[in-house]
Amino acid sequence: MRRLEDIGGALEGVGFAGDWHANTAWAVRAIECAATQGISTLIHTGDFAFTFEREYLDALQAEGERRDVTVLAVRGNHDSTEEIGYLPRNAEGFLEARPRVLMIPDGHRWEINGVSLMGLGGAGSIDRVHRYAGETWWADERLDPRLVDALEGTVDVVISHDSPHGVKLPVDPLVEIHFHRLDDSVVDYCLRNRMVLARGVERVRPSLLVHGHFHLLGAFERPLKPGEGPVATRIVCLDRDDMGLERNVLTAAEVVGLPLTAPVG
Repeated sequence: MRRLEDIGGALEGVGFAGDWHANTAWAVRAIECAATQGISTLIHTGDFAFTFEREYLDALQAEGERRDVTVLAVRGNHDSTEEIGYLPRNAEGFLEARPRVLMIPDGHRWEINGVSLMGLGGAGSIDRVHRYAGETWWADERLDPRLVDALEGTVDVVISHDSPHGVKLPVDPLVEIHFHRLDDSVVDYCLRNRMVLARGVERVRPSLLVHGHFHLLGAFERPLKPGEGPVATRIVCLDRDDMGLERNVLTAAEVVGLPLTAPVG
């Protein structure tokens, strides 16, 4: 297993990006930004393509070809699981939306320069009360607990959309209070996904987990139960589109070196 301090150097040419929400203009700028930083593989943490419109995918493909950047994305809670299900699987096990635009299936493992990575996408939509089933909300948006409970072996890096339970994020509690009043089971519904993801983290014991979903930039430590490998996982959350490229697109070295976020309260 790779130590956290070794991952940034080993993943030279790799970067990470947060939620783009199918924002074509932003996504093109983000790919351009990645290329200027020497990133040729840009790993995205979900809420990536929404309903996978042709114009969006074609624009990312064209910019990826122009800049020699390939985007790999886990699914977010706002990415259509129906559309993802139509994508063909390539020889490396990724789902191909375009040659330069690939989706990472949940549980898929691969290696880059000897660093092992795994995708674990999905999350609960706290705003599901405002969404429409099969159009803007999908019943299978959360991570499948059966897949998680079948995971074996360790990985160095997990890419997820949600944050695992056990990480105290500096999010406004009024958001949860507001949606709980509209939908009294939704907070528990979202929490359960974080708990499932936490089980996955304990099973594969990554040194690093990178996610989005919460629209903030921060780094946190999550202790692991006693076992082989790291004693804690560094958790890094990336910000969303339109919040500054420096908060949304980071090199692997920048992700690993991000200072821990001060606790709130």
